Amino acid sequence: MLLPNRNRWDEPPQPHPSQPGSPWPDAIHDALTFRHVRLTTPAELEPLLAFYGLDAGPAAARPETLLAEVSLQLDPAALAAWSLAPAERTARHFEAFRNLSQEIQVALRRWVGYDWLRDPAQYGDPQLCHAILVYSSSLRRRAKARSELTYDVLSPHTPRLACRSSLPRFRTELERIHGLLLSSAHPAALNFEPHRASKYLHGLRRHPRDLLSMLFADSELVERCVRLSGLARSAAGEDSARPLARLFLDFLDAATVRLRHFYRGSGDFAHLAPMVLIHATAVLNREWQTDNAARVRVRLTAASGKQQVLAGFIPCLENC
Repeated sequence: MLLPNRNRWDEPPQPHPSQPGSPWPDAIHDALTFRHVRLTTPAELEPLLAFYGLDAGPAAARPETLLAEVSLQLDPAALAAWSLAPAERTARHFEAFRNLSQEIQVALRRWVGYDWLRDPAQYGDPQLCHAILVYSSSLRRRAKARSELTYDVLSPHTPRLACRSSLPRFRTELERIHGLLLSSAHPAALNFEPHRASKYLHGLRRHPRDLLSMLFADSELVERCVRLSGLARSAAGEDSARPLARLFLDFLDAATVRLRHFYRGSGDFAHLAPMVLIHATAVLNREWQTDNAARVRVRLTAASGKQQVLAGFIPCLENC
């Protein structure tokens, strides 16, 4: 069964082969194809599907556990939008990068919430888990000035603002995780009781290091995007695309390092770096109304082998 979103895309994403005479190196084609596979449940997957404007139908009609393969793909030609982005101190710069910041913030929250806390073995540090839940549940920062594209990690009020904005979804996530841990008789279930949500948030406000580390990653990634646009404008006049390609590969390297230190503990989110670049590039292409839209495809496979494919284009965030 195929349930596309508003823009239908029937063909599965394929790696971008470098065409003869293509100015873009293989590394750029590879970097603009993001693929993520994991076992999941309908409840865990739903926020990610909603973010991409996809609908898998009633959860009751689906098995409890299925294999989800999520693919994002963007043509390298879309990278030209970076050299067209408005320069700092111009009228459209703030609007363009406010939209970019909001998309990156939401994309990271949806992916962090989906990608982590899926394995009961990860729940050994409740304070860290609460920080990740609050981050993934918090609202994006709606910038009102160039200096406020993301949460201000130096402000003493930031942990309180982030915790307050997360409260409705935080309680919902606590209910889901508490039920998961109870069903497996996991001893950590006592640290995720929904009626203690306010107590957990109070603890995070007193010890916000983990939460601030995640909010700092938002800030640094957005700031790197701003710098990348300036460098791309300078490199746009080169005869070869390779100097421009080097800028994007350097950005991915820096994003990988930042996401690797996204939180303390085992594992990291470094694999999300291409996702960040794809989303940021898609926003700039929407700013210039080009046809280089980023494509999304989700293949769901049940234990029986039955498959469901959802496909379309990354939709624009509300108010972007």
